[in-house]
Amino acid sequence: MSSIIKKRKSKKKSKKDKTSIWYNGIKGVKKSNVNINLSDEQIKEIKKCMQDPFYFIEKYVKLRTLDNGISNIKLRKYQKDMIGKMFNNRFLIAMMARQMGKTSTVSIFFLWHLLFHDNFSILVLANVQKKAKEIIDEIKNMYKKLPIWLQEGVEEWNKLSITLESGSKISAEATKDDSGRGSTHNIVYIDEMAFIHDSIISEMMKATFPIITSGKKTKLIITSTPRGRNYFWKMYTDAKRGKSVFKHVFYHWKEHPDRDEKFKENIINTFGERYWSREFECSFDGTSETFLEPHILECLTFKNPLKELIIQKEKYKLKQYELPMIEHNYILTLDPSEGIGQDYTGIHVWDITEKNKRKQVATLYDNKLSIMEAPHIIAEIARLYNDALIIAENNKCEGIIDNIMEKCDYDNIFFNYDDNRWGIRMSEGKKRRALKQMEIEFEAGRVEVNDYDYIHELSVFIKKGKSYEADDGEHDDLVMSSALLFWMMSYDNLYKEFIEDKINYMKDVHGIDYEESDGPMVFFENGIEMYNLGNK
Repeated sequence: MSSIIKKRKSKKKSKKDKTSIWYNGIKGVKKSNVNINLSDEQIKEIKKCMQDPFYFIEKYVKLRTLDNGISNIKLRKYQKDMIGKMFNNRFLIAMMARQMGKTSTVSIFFLWHLLFHDNFSILVLANVQKKAKEIIDEIKNMYKKLPIWLQEGVEEWNKLSITLESGSKISAEATKDDSGRGSTHNIVYIDEMAFIHDSIISEMMKATFPIITSGKKTKLIITSTPRGRNYFWKMYTDAKRGKSVFKHVFYHWKEHPDRDEKFKENIINTFGERYWSREFECSFDGTSETFLEPHILECLTFKNPLKELIIQKEKYKLKQYELPMIEHNYILTLDPSEGIGQDYTGIHVWDITEKNKRKQVATLYDNKLSIMEAPHIIAEIARLYNDALIIAENNKCEGIIDNIMEKCDYDNIFFNYDDNRWGIRMSEGKKRRALKQMEIEFEAGRVEVNDYDYIHELSVFIKKGKSYEADDGEHDDLVMSSALLFWMMSYDNLYKEFIEDKINYMKDVHGIDYEESDGPMVFFENGIEMYNLGNK
């Protein structure tokens, strides 16, 4: 914008010259290298707009509205608050109800930065290109309605980008896993993050976040309505707990002055309670008819792992939420995969020591754990957790179970006498039985979960036909791995037999009597440290 003031003096132009001020003939879009003879009053106004964004917005920014056509914008209270939060915080994550004017709000914020900064770069990322383009289109519409003396000359005016002669620019794209990698931007904005697949957004954040944090004034702004318990939920929850650098903010539908109970009633009558709850109340209850009821999902909270145990030279990480305790009993449930980057191997370790509690204490979730390496990894984890009983699905990769016994010399593996085989061949009947028991246990509050990936899978495990499966583009390997535990629990005698008859591995094999111990013990099993945490 300083370039506008510098070009105050210019020669008087003819009518023919005036037609050449527009970029590519687009009326209302001033091209670069056009001198405007600014009056003292206009220079004063430019400086005032630079110093007071809200003055600029409410005096010069015009929007097309359904009721009033093109008119000056009158910011609502929550919009002013959001703009203020974007100015005052480098890292902001905002959850917003539908139809709150989010696109207009962020577009105004970006327009001010583009006009009143030199060499300023903004990157807009969305779940699809169409949504990214909407923000560029909104900025273009605002720009064309500005007085020509307030405009910065345009160098490029494309579908997904704008470049001004001051060097400032904004570009937009659908989010990819490498978005932002290798480039620098003053602001990165992620629109509707909850609708971007976890695998994409997590890789994108790994690529972009270090670049943003390396600056002192760079910003990362995230907005979305919720869509189940996914990466956006995780980031918002971390911010809410004060465990990240992000400032969190939530704008409820009632903050919109034109929304009332009649509006709510009309939406519910048209689209249903669940749609209303998700889109306007901003409930993280999933996107469809989920296996677990929304009130159960709402109570599930993830924790950061106490420790990430490195296995096989940093190739795999076991997320440990509790370290193994000597006097505790554990079950390891396993849903294996071929390890070729498609389906995931899902491993849970469950602490079943308490009669009415199934506690998730460790997980491993990987889509590249090979059939050759898997037996050694699984046996190592099972030994770590007090020689845990392994319950494995054997619909596929049956050789993994054989190799756990033969190559790893580990035989504490569930044998199903009905099928006359190691592990469980999961049929539709067994799946229904397992899920029914699983529902009972969660409903009764007897399951304690900690893992983010597991909670996410539960939030997208939805009804399809007569059964339940992962939503399109999602996975359910951790859910189906956990189902093995609940299938076993559905046979009361079978479950009790394991609990009552299990060998006390530490006492009978190692000769350690933990009841006589007066402090923490450390010993080694296959080179792995084990802790008597029960006496700490």
